[in-house]
Amino acid sequence: MIEKQEFFGSPEVLARSPEITSHSATVTRSNLYMSIDNNAIKQIHDLVLSLIAGSSEERKVILRDLIMRCTSSHGTCLLLIKEHLIEKIVTIWKEEEDMETKVLCGMVINTVGAFNNTTASSHTLISGLLALASSKEKEIMEVGTTELCLLIETISEKKEEEESIGLILGWTIGTLHSQRPLNNQSEELIWKYKVCNAIKIVTSILKGGVAKPVLLWPIQECIVRLNEDKDIDINYLANGFILIWRRQGIENERLIEAQHTIQREISDRENYEKSSIWEAFGKTLWKNVNENDVYEKQDKRDVIFSLIQQILENKQNDQERGRAIECEEFIGGLLHHLSQIPLDKITRKMSSIFFFLTHPTSNEIRQLLYTKKPFSVLVRLLDHTNQYIVGDSGGTNITLRTQQHPHFDSMNACRGIEKIYSLFKKNVSKYSKDTSALAIGLLYRSKEIVDQQIKIDIISHIKTLVDDKDDWTLKISRLTLSGLAQNEVNRAEIEKGWFKIPD
Repeated sequence: MIEKQEFFGSPEVLARSPEITSHSATVTRSNLYMSIDNNAIKQIHDLVLSLIAGSSEERKVILRDLIMRCTSSHGTCLLLIKEHLIEKIVTIWKEEEDMETKVLCGMVINTVGAFNNTTASSHTLISGLLALASSKEKEIMEVGTTELCLLIETISEKKEEEESIGLILGWTIGTLHSQRPLNNQSEELIWKYKVCNAIKIVTSILKGGVAKPVLLWPIQECIVRLNEDKDIDINYLANGFILIWRRQGIENERLIEAQHTIQREISDRENYEKSSIWEAFGKTLWKNVNENDVYEKQDKRDVIFSLIQQILENKQNDQERGRAIECEEFIGGLLHHLSQIPLDKITRKMSSIFFFLTHPTSNEIRQLLYTKKPFSVLVRLLDHTNQYIVGDSGGTNITLRTQQHPHFDSMNACRGIEKIYSLFKKNVSKYSKDTSALAIGLLYRSKEIVDQQIKIDIISHIKTLVDDKDDWTLKISRLTLSGLAQNEVNRAEIEKGWFKIPD
């Protein structure tokens, strides 16, 4: 047996050092750690080394001793964290076959975690590490996160492990759904660290395949939203999770299940023969949206947008696109949904539907979409802060004709031209500036641009695109200028500086 030593954290030392155990608000965690002398640190290290080298019975004695010391001393808990001794205890837990020793290891970790988060609920290794990951100190958070990620590698998808995985996923969902603190930089930084750590943990679960896909779907939807976050670290981690998600084909399983669900809904309707998948989509999209719905019921709509992408993306299928656009239930539901949902909750998955409906396809299909009068929704998307979503709203161009643009009045009535010009002036990116200039040029086909400043700005910019490196931009800019030139006032502006429209 190992001889009992007197060192920092023991009742004898604590009795002589009441200031160390004080929970006064004036004593910070860093002060506690700084107050530990080198001798105490060495003694703790020696104890843990004895724990590693000791027999099974000796380990139990040391672990019980550590539990008592951690329970009575916050300083000892911090010492185990900051001297990276927690990792050694987790290693013993992984390697030890004796169940009692495993339980004692978990109790040590849980006790340390409880000092950093009072919500730790059970004496398990998992809850203790989650408590550490929930700390407000970055270093402590990272210890809990790193060890959890490593621990997940040892977990298998067995019934006895379901409780542990459920505990981790529950904590992850709660963390990812937490609101970003406003007007408090330090609190926002803590929030960021927790969100990043939550993504790391659930990525380990995803890579390890230790949770059923259905349990990960709510988390995946949340991370998709975070993938558009302004913070580069959150964005990077979220993107990594999404790439692994797609690589493993989990989304396909979800889409198949959603398709089956929707098909079952169709089969229950009396007019089954006349129904289509597009009617079923529309039925869901027509449902009203409120603030709670954005998080609680949006999931099913997101599945629908994924299904539409799967059906149409990169597929030359005018027949299916025609069915979708001619289905009043669907196209009406789509426009209703995008007009009702808060603008900042509109994702790229939603806005890209307009692109998928019109690319790749014929001009007739694009014309068919315009007969459904989507202009107010397309103009609304121009106010979005995401430049790619703005781009989707302008991605439904139609080919040039000699007569005036048939939708000029509709776009003008909802102040669409004014908003497109405003986007042009913002100069968000080359893409947004080019497409907004071309959109206005197409709308003013064969029609004079009356506003002198708009006329000068738009025509002069389109003239710079006729030799663009992008083949599509080059061709459409030349066609757009040809259309504008059918009006003599526009043509005079185009020909300034001896400019000639290339063939």
